[in-house]
Amino acid sequence: MRLAMWMISGALFLSASLVAWADTTYTYTGNDFTTAVSPFTTSDSVSGSFTVASPFGDDSTYDNFTPISFSFTDGQQAVTNLNASTQSFDVSTNASGEVDQWNLTVFDSTSFITTQSYASGKVTDFGGLADIGYGTNSNTPGTWMMQTSVTPEPSSLLLLATGLLGLAGLAWKRRLAF
Repeated sequence: MRLAMWMISGALFLSASLVAWADTTYTYTGNDFTTAVSPFTTSDSVSGSFTVASPFGDDSTYDNFTPISFSFTDGQQAVTNLNASTQSFDVSTNASGEVDQWNLTVFDSTSFITTQSYASGKVTDFGGLADIGYGTNSNTPGTWMMQTSVTPEPSSLLLLATGLLGLAGLAWKRRLAF
């Protein structure tokens, strides 16, 4: 019985040091284009999201990264990780870990979408179709939202397994007693 208690205590101690796994999705909502050439209109805008394995740290400076997935639209077409031919993602965060500067560009075979914001205050959202038209918005940045999806952490699973083993041990012990 003492051995079982030591094993359970050890398992609980080890499980406390394991880290939870979570994907984090950052969503950008841009403002309407201020300049548009058909088929784009001033009601179109750049918006989209990307997912990374964990949140960006506080005060990070232009970290280039490859997201797990992404999807951006400019109101006329969507470019995703499934159809992009080129992608570039750079993000900087403030002291709270919120995106405060960025340079994101995605291309497919006929179009591209970009949104940029720099420390100088220059902000540009741009969407374009090859040789057809474009839409742009300068100096009115959109907003970012962050959402973290928490998955069961390994320590919770270990605790559940330890409890189930304990119950199985009790059932086995009672069976032997009869």
